[in-house]
Amino acid sequence: MNYARMLRKITALRWACRGVVAAATATSVWSNSLVAQNTNQSLAIMVMAPLIVLLGFELVSRIPLSESSWIVRFTRPTVTAAITGGGAYLSYWHQRDAFMKYSGDPQTAYILPGLIDGLMVVAAISLIELNALYDKTEARQAGLNVQLTKREPIVATKVRAVTGKERVAQILAKQPDIPIKRLAIEAGVSEGYAGTLAGELRRTRDAVEVY
Repeated sequence: MNYARMLRKITALRWACRGVVAAATATSVWSNSLVAQNTNQSLAIMVMAPLIVLLGFELVSRIPLSESSWIVRFTRPTVTAAITGGGAYLSYWHQRDAFMKYSGDPQTAYILPGLIDGLMVVAAISLIELNALYDKTEARQAGLNVQLTKREPIVATKVRAVTGKERVAQILAKQPDIPIKRLAIEAGVSEGYAGTLAGELRRTRDAVEVY
């Protein structure tokens, strides 16, 4: 499996989800601001709800759950879900009032806020899943790299077999006066072959010495 390619794909998907979350949040903030009064305090209060939703999902998606205590694993997502749900509830009604005021269509006013916040929730949850998948894939890649590092390379060595002639020559070099029968036994060749080779080698040696 090509883990590097998978990590690049997951990274691209994570950025796409972040883009959807940012776009949905910006739309929600803008629509909430439409019903604010002409004061900075009113505007800040109106845009606070969608920002709470965004920050809640950011905390859950970026901070992994602890494995040391089930209380932490249960409490943090539960409290975050409650806070995020409250922010989404307020954001929905603010958007509904804004869409009702500027569109005059009750159907749009009731459905569109849910679609905007719902898209943000889906993208945020997908981002949480992608972050977990990224960490798991990265851990698998690290484990594979460790295995490849520990694996010792296999070096193929080719051992050339020693021929009978070479064995006879080696024995004669150490024992020039060895009997032919004994030479054949130690070299593992026939007595006739040993005698022939011994004669050739001795004649060559004598010729070299005379020269």
